[in-house]
Amino acid sequence: MTGYQILTQRLKLKNSLAIVALQHHEAVDGSGYPQRILANQIEELTKVFMIADQFAAMIHPRPYRQAILPYEAMKIMISENVNRFDLKMVRLFLNKLSMFPVGSGVVLSDLRMGMVIESNKDKPLRPVIRVTKDAEGKRLKHLEFVDLMKDLNLYIQQAIPFSQIY
Repeated sequence: MTGYQILTQRLKLKNSLAIVALQHHEAVDGSGYPQRILANQIEELTKVFMIADQFAAMIHPRPYRQAILPYEAMKIMISENVNRFDLKMVRLFLNKLSMFPVGSGVVLSDLRMGMVIESNKDKPLRPVIRVTKDAEGKRLKHLEFVDLMKDLNLYIQQAIPFSQIY
């Protein structure tokens, strides 16, 4: 509440933006804080920010834990934290960012490694991959791309840190 008052009274920030600061730790099931309000009382802009804030917090390191991969963060948000967020907004976020955001490291089902270079809005698990290592883990000397929408025999087996793809 104090932050909201400072933003609106001292800094003269628009109320609609200060509300985001006030409500961004709420949850659609009413389990959040500071007001324990339900989904219909949370502003739409706040619902978007809540998802982005949670995702960013998970993929960046903290003093008490290491960063997790974007794929793992998405998985947690759509499984363990499902009651915290507006599902419509989570779907929108997922469609925009994808389960494997551009720049994500992946291992394909044939054990080649690579980096996601393009996501697929309609099929978030079927992006375009730039292959960087062969199945034995040797760096490729030539450019190779795999479009998982076209090569239906392949799939992403595992998300890996970016540092492992080169």
